[in-house]
Amino acid sequence: MITYDSRGAGKSPVPERPTDHVADLRGLIQTLTLGRVSLIGHSLGGEIATNYALQYPDEVDKLILVAPGLTGFEFGSAYQQMIKAIWAVLPDPQKMLDIMLHTPEAYALQATLQSPYRNEIIRIQRENVEKSLGFKNLEMIWPQPPAIKRLAQLRLPTLFVLGEKDKADLFTIADLFHQVPRVQFVYVEHADHGLPLTHADELVELVTKFLIPSS
Repeated sequence: MITYDSRGAGKSPVPERPTDHVADLRGLIQTLTLGRVSLIGHSLGGEIATNYALQYPDEVDKLILVAPGLTGFEFGSAYQQMIKAIWAVLPDPQKMLDIMLHTPEAYALQATLQSPYRNEIIRIQRENVEKSLGFKNLEMIWPQPPAIKRLAQLRLPTLFVLGEKDKADLFTIADLFHQVPRVQFVYVEHADHGLPLTHADELVELVTKFLIPSS
């Protein structure tokens, strides 16, 4: 398995121009001469993986999406209000972080905050907020038309995993993925958007069974 830091995350440099995540991923796959791949993505990573699979269907074997975003999807009023509140406290990273962590209807992490991974998720989110303040450019470039209008074109086996305590918008996105002919859905109990942390073992088991089904 290969993982990488998307532009602006982890040890990757901050964006200085509009970010094309799909082009970045294709560049990585081609540089490593991986051929056909199975893609796994969480949140924004799922959004990237979906767009890549739509753009380059012959290069993807299977698609695994964990609480994914979806280009062209308009998030609900709770999320929009949260974003407005965050913009109102710029550039105070602690206030921005407090708003994100304590707006469960827009950014569902309450189950994770009540788990043994509380300190870890706070550290990750604080790092993301602080790093985002240094971005030179916040724009993203996505393939057109947006993925929300092309979901029925996804013909490859797809696994959609979602925590039962994630925000309502993610369940709306899940409903939209019913257009995908070969999609399977798994809803994880007691999990929210932080399920890769809180339910890592269960997620690994789901992914392994999907990629390597028993005979």
